[in-house]
Amino acid sequence: MIFNKYNISDKMKVELDNIAETMLIALYCRARESEKSNGMINDEKAIEMVSKIDYNFSNFENSKMSQLGVACRTKILDEQTKKFIKENPDGVCVSIGCGLDTRFSRVNNGKIKWYDLDLPEVINIREKFFENSDQQKMISESIFDSKWVNEINHKGKNVLFIFEGILMYFDEKEVKEIIKIIEENFENALILMELSSKFMIRFGSRHELVKKTNATFKWGVKKSKDVEKLSNNIRLINEWYLFDIYKNQETTSKKNKIALSVILPIFNQINNKIALYKI
Repeated sequence: MIFNKYNISDKMKVELDNIAETMLIALYCRARESEKSNGMINDEKAIEMVSKIDYNFSNFENSKMSQLGVACRTKILDEQTKKFIKENPDGVCVSIGCGLDTRFSRVNNGKIKWYDLDLPEVINIREKFFENSDQQKMISESIFDSKWVNEINHKGKNVLFIFEGILMYFDEKEVKEIIKIIEENFENALILMELSSKFMIRFGSRHELVKKTNATFKWGVKKSKDVEKLSNNIRLINEWYLFDIYKNQETTSKKNKIALSVILPIFNQINNKIALYKI
């Protein structure tokens, strides 16, 4: 296994709870997918971090569907972030609830400004693996404390906000508050959101990995356009279903493609998706 190349005697002890702990699920799934010879993503940094963190990751083993879901959303968000950067080569990207995300390393064009925002206990761990630079900066704040907006240097720039694996843990009132903070402080902003369905929220307690933490799902939508009800200023631009991208992968077996062609219309309605909005 690739993990073995990073085996070390001193591991970093982490103590996280509730939403913060779920970042380790995404980290582990990205690492495992990256181990595969035909994986959808390549996240060597995730493999390194898993090997150096003292945590019982065995809790997350045998979770193929979650691993596939994380790989799909990572690939979609990477592609859409790259598209934004191509159109705005000196633009600004803000990863909200960044956890131990490594996206900047995969999309960096040498010009963009990138901000990683999360709670102090999460940023304390991030700082063991990443450093601030002229391009990339970590912000240790709650998203609900609007003073974080003062850390973002965005004058005259288009801004992309990325919400991955985070909004489903807030209730609708809190999501509305987040959107309000963005719309009151940023112009020409785009928002990439991972959205959960009403079905996922209802049966979230049965999620194969989240149920092993103290986090609970709270907010989901029936349709991506429902987010527009939270503000008069937000408009849906596009959406992507997670497993559509898996179906189109060259490495996806013919058998799986046939199966997906049958179940996707139903599965897409109950699974997570990525949506792009403009404020």
